[in-house]
Amino acid sequence: MLSAYSQGQRDFQGLQLPGARLGGAILSRTNLSRADLAHANLHRANLMGCNLTAANLIQIQGMEANLCGAQLSEARLIEACLDGVYLRDGRLMRADCRVAHFAQANLIGANFHRAQLTGAVLTHARLRAAQLTGANFVGADLRGADLTGANLEEAKLEAANLMGALYDAQTCFPQGWDPRPAGLLYRKGSV
Repeated sequence: MLSAYSQGQRDFQGLQLPGARLGGAILSRTNLSRADLAHANLHRANLMGCNLTAANLIQIQGMEANLCGAQLSEARLIEACLDGVYLRDGRLMRADCRVAHFAQANLIGANFHRAQLTGAVLTHARLRAAQLTGANFVGADLRGADLTGANLEEAKLEAANLMGALYDAQTCFPQGWDPRPAGLLYRKGSV
């Protein structure tokens, strides 16, 4: 795959590479939709602008990878380790991110519309202006996350740990949901 990429190939739709060692690889703007990269090592890989729609990314190791602007809608990221990932403006609509790790990730402007994030770890993640409508955060850990300007309308927040997470006047919560009892901190004048 890396050889084909270096020769200009960018379409790897449906590629089967479970367990691949792609740490540090430069694969920006490739089509990896419906690819199987389960258990792959993508540590510090550059996947900026990639199409990973409906890809199998179960238990990938993608710490500090660059996925800025990547399309991950309907991708399976179950138990993926994406701590410190750069996923600004990423599109993860209806992605399955159950028990995935996004600690200290840059998720500014990301779209997690109707994504499954049950049991996910998003401690100190930057979710400013993120689209989180209808996302399922049941049992997720969002301690210290930055939710300023984020839209959480219709999100499921039962049993989520939001202690110390930040919000502001632009943050939209589910109807009737009060952030104060959950331990969120109001940040005045952000976004």
